[in-house]
Amino acid sequence: MAHSHNTDEVSLPKLLFTIFLNLLITVAQIVGGLISGSLALISDAIHNFSDSISVVLAYFVQVLSRKPASAKSIFGYKRAEILAAFINAIALLGISVYLIFEAID
Repeated sequence: MAHSHNTDEVSLPKLLFTIFLNLLITVAQIVGGLISGSLALISDAIHNFSDSISVVLAYFVQVLSRKPASAKSIFGYKRAEILAAFINAIALLGISVYLIFEAID
């Protein structure tokens, strides 16, 4: 039985499920951190929330990249994936710079 693995297509329901789980973990960590007074749990919740934002961005980019080419965008919207990766990279760099300055302070 021959079958193919198309790695270009990402399952939108799986991305939605990942978003749901990430947000659920984030809420659980915030509640646990507030109840226990654990700054580590709260900071990890913020980290998980940033992951959730990245997955939400990936979801919308997948939806956008599936749009067919048009007169306005003759090559379609596949390049949106590259733009999303660039946005994620810039956000990570910004967070890293902020954390470096906070660590020095």
